[in-house]
Amino acid sequence: MNLDVSVVVITIAYFIILVFTYAVTVLRSSEDVKGQEIINKAFDHAYIILIAGLVIVYFLVIFPHIPIDSQTTSYLLLASKFISVLTLGGSLFVLNRKRRYKH
Repeated sequence: MNLDVSVVVITIAYFIILVFTYAVTVLRSSEDVKGQEIINKAFDHAYIILIAGLVIVYFLVIFPHIPIDSQTTSYLLLASKFISVLTLGGSLFVLNRKRRYKH
């Protein structure tokens, strides 16, 4: 495994831990129903982004006119996962902030 891939994986793992910690604090600090709705909606957004990214990578791999090797494919998959984690964190932050300012 290259050093670059290791750094990217560690960075993604750090962001995953950071986002899930924020999700736990959102769930614990708010009412059970509101926190659950926020987390469900944020995960829905993240899953949609992840699936869209994986579909794009899949079509890039099977499209014969674009030569992509395995290392580029792995970077694209990691980028797709990283974007979905950032989407999850951003959605949690924005939805939690909207809920606070409504009251």
